Amino acid sequence: MKQVNSNELYNKIIENLKIEPIIDNNDDLSRKIIKYIEYQVYNKTKLKIMQIIGTISGIAAILLFCLLVSELVFYTDTFLPDKQLVMSVNNEKFAEKEKMWAEMLNNDDIIDKQKFMASYLKDKRKKAMQNEQLFLKMKTLIKMDN
Repeated sequence: MKQVNSNELYNKIIENLKIEPIIDNNDDLSRKIIKYIEYQVYNKTKLKIMQIIGTISGIAAILLFCLLVSELVFYTDTFLPDKQLVMSVNNEKFAEKEKMWAEMLNNDDIIDKQKFMASYLKDKRKKAMQNEQLFLKMKTLIKMDN
């Protein structure tokens, strides 16, 4: 057997390492690398945009929560409507009904009360039927439009 000098062995190994790799389609490889870099940059910008949107929505949620807490803690009666105003509106609405019931209760004759209630219920049913017919007309008109 041949004795191999360590320097010769070292030189052979170095020569093998110095051989350049054979690359086919350098342009394709360059394009792929550039596309990969662009894709990474695009993902980073998309991620930054999503982080900004998340931060803004978080700040908005915190502000709304603070407003809710401040309303609960520092609640005042200044936002309530005047009680006398509410009572006057309610009184105006129901004044007519109160008069009707007062007239009915002041009559001593039971027959008059029965007639009064019968006419009242008849009028109420008539109004309900008119409303129902109007509703059905509107429903048919809407179906015809569609």
